[in-house]
Amino acid sequence: MLQATAEMLQQARKDGYAVGAFNIYNMEGALAVVRTAERLQSPVMLQLLPRALEIGGSPLITFCRAAASNARVPVAVHLDHCPDEKVTIPLVLHGTSGLPDKMIRESISHGVAKFNVNTEVRSRYMEAMEEICRQPGTELVNLMEGCIEAMQEPIEHKILLFGSNGRIQ
Repeated sequence: MLQATAEMLQQARKDGYAVGAFNIYNMEGALAVVRTAERLQSPVMLQLLPRALEIGGSPLITFCRAAASNARVPVAVHLDHCPDEKVTIPLVLHGTSGLPDKMIRESISHGVAKFNVNTEVRSRYMEAMEEICRQPGTELVNLMEGCIEAMQEPIEHKILLFGSNGRIQ
């Protein structure tokens, strides 16, 4: 279900957890985030950067909004660093790749309600793409599904770390 960014983050801050804002570049990324969020009963954000929008344009936004609307958990679509997206939100940590889990948990206890996630998921996507493309006779749909599956592992780790899992009844 599509939910407003501010509303999602206010709930997270009130209940003492954080929401992962996962950078989305394509359909596979959006599906990986939504599928993992549904399995873990977690709110999530599909975060679109200006560069991704230069390439994907309004069709990428439309797909993300449809994926959010059809999800069984709250999903916000956030236009990060885009001039049209002016939302007052609680504390956010940018560039958190490589931070120790303990530091992230501590940040949440101090009111951080949103963590931007990119490097770990993008790296796993690229690794999976390389691995799958090396297999003879790989079909494009198998490549797509394999990449979606591969991205779910780091997404799950982040959702569990942020404590947003199991928040949806």
